[in-house]
Amino acid sequence: MVKILFSITCYRGCHNSYNKFFVQTHAYTPYLEQIDLWNLLGAILWFIGWGLVYSVISQMGFFAYLTVHQFGRGFLVTFGIMYR
Repeated sequence: MVKILFSITCYRGCHNSYNKFFVQTHAYTPYLEQIDLWNLLGAILWFIGWGLVYSVISQMGFFAYLTVHQFGRGFLVTFGIMYR
């Protein structure tokens, strides 16, 4: 479970930087006009970090859903409302 959590997070971070670099070119074109590699590298790292943050937030929501779903099923089964 932890392995898939980290692999999906790393994939999402790399995918976000690729997506921002090729789709939203207006986000980094000021850094290419002056050939400032440090700012360009900083922008790419920022995009990777932004992707990691969104990945962790979406995974937390998914695991919260799984937890609440199991509590709800257990609650309904104990009162005989839902049958297995």
